[in-house]
Amino acid sequence: MRKTLKMRNKELVIECNAASPIIHKRIWGENLMINLQKMDASNPIESIEFIQRAVYTFYVTAMRGVKEALNANKDDCIDFLSDFEMMEFADPDILDQIIEAWGINIHSESEPKNQEGPQQENQP
Repeated sequence: MRKTLKMRNKELVIECNAASPIIHKRIWGENLMINLQKMDASNPIESIEFIQRAVYTFYVTAMRGVKEALNANKDDCIDFLSDFEMMEFADPDILDQIIEAWGINIHSESEPKNQEGPQQENQP
């Protein structure tokens, strides 16, 4: 799912897809899914830093495509983050947009092939 984040006067294109957790793990060495679930309001700095890493992962995927994003590294993130203030990532609206993009991505768009449910055997 491609989405444009509105961050103050900037627009930032991100892309969330099935490869996002793999790309995130390769760049940052951390599990994207687990960290999304355990974000803690009692530690806002750590949460903001995680959001920055996640946004960078999604941004690099949108800009370079999955194959190139797999070769991204942490050093590239420094240049990316220099365009933003840390507190821009603290905006609850940004997190909501990321979760929305990720949430839309995890829903299946295919229809189940068997609509009737489990078949019962005919017994004489």
